[in-house]
Amino acid sequence: MSVIQLAQNNQANQDTGQAMTATASQAIILKGYALSAQAQSLLDFGKLPNLKELQADMNASIGKAKDHAKLYLDKVLPEMSQQCNNVNDYFNMQAALAQALDPTAPASQAIALMKEAQEKAQDFRGNARLVVVDLQTLRDGLSADAAAFSGHVGRLNAVVGGDQGVLASLGKEIDSIDSKISGAIAGAALSGLAVAGGAFIIAVGAIAGFVTAGTSTPLVLGGVALLVTGVAGATASGIALGVLISQKNSILQTRAQLTQEVELASGISSGFKTLAVGAANAASAAQDMADAWTGLEQQIGLLITDLQKGQTDVAAIRKLYQIAAQGTVQDIRDQTRIILTQIAGVRQEKPAEGQTLGEFVQARYPQRAA
Repeated sequence: MSVIQLAQNNQANQDTGQAMTATASQAIILKGYALSAQAQSLLDFGKLPNLKELQADMNASIGKAKDHAKLYLDKVLPEMSQQCNNVNDYFNMQAALAQALDPTAPASQAIALMKEAQEKAQDFRGNARLVVVDLQTLRDGLSADAAAFSGHVGRLNAVVGGDQGVLASLGKEIDSIDSKISGAIAGAALSGLAVAGGAFIIAVGAIAGFVTAGTSTPLVLGGVALLVTGVAGATASGIALGVLISQKNSILQTRAQLTQEVELASGISSGFKTLAVGAANAASAAQDMADAWTGLEQQIGLLITDLQKGQTDVAAIRKLYQIAAQGTVQDIRDQTRIILTQIAGVRQEKPAEGQTLGEFVQARYPQRAA
């Protein structure tokens, strides 16, 4: 066994573990955004004839977002969770190789066992690629929906005589705060994932409320907070997230030049964007998972080739797998067990009646006076 072989094997293992963690993180985050889409009420602009067509178009877009959210929750999310099970299965098999390889048996026997592991990696790579395709399709559909809804907002603002410059400025401010919120959510996910005792709460609720045609309509699409319990630093993360969500509320409701209808529609438009970005991030993580399986498959192939050429022996490969079983492989197996428990145990909460999401988070994590 060479130092290079050991390093290459450890790197392939670590890449797979990191890809699994990223995939699980994005799966939980996108679940929150999907739940917010399902909770969004349809728009009601009253009986104003000049808004009737726009209302129908916007509600059709919201309906599509709900359909995409259902597809994710019912089909794609279980597929992403399965990636963690696949990683667990593979590394259980690799750990077993450390015991199964017999230095006194013919090399052909060891090669047969290693090829079984190689074929398992190939199968899991194919599975991961299917997840990538599903997420890319979801991303493309949500991106198209986001573009269409953004166009509806511009038309709405023109119909009601709103200031287009103010609308453009509002859009930029919302994009900026959404980026910060997304960063805070991603940070929370990574800080708690694979940490023993860490658990997740997905809170979905209204970022703000708007009165349109005498009807109160909450902005829920994109209204997500990912809260972590049982992890050091969770309180600071929760406080920061609560402040950012409340800031978005203020940004949306401080444009006197825009009507409530336009402000609400602008908020929903931002929700469409966060959904699309979430799907894109998840697709990227899934691609990394597929690439990691390729790396594992190729690494086993190199060891098999070295064994066939007599450049190494069964005893050396057995030793390599024994070292990995006590190091990187054991770490990944431990992480996988925790992550699978965390994914299964994600709790859902919502603000009380009349409470915004920002108020809910800030009440849970009150800021201490200086």
